[in-house]
Amino acid sequence: MWEVIAPFIPDKYVFFQAIVVFLVPFCIAMFYSWMHSLEKE
Repeated sequence: MWEVIAPFIPDKYVFFQAIVVFLVPFCIAMFYSWMHSLEKE
């Protein structure tokens, strides 16, 4: 069973890319919303 599943599991590099792709825009959006909330005060 493992021999069937194992080829479909991506490398660690792919997981790292996925984290970067989703985390970086999220951090940028949080930073801009934080800056926008500071401007309102």
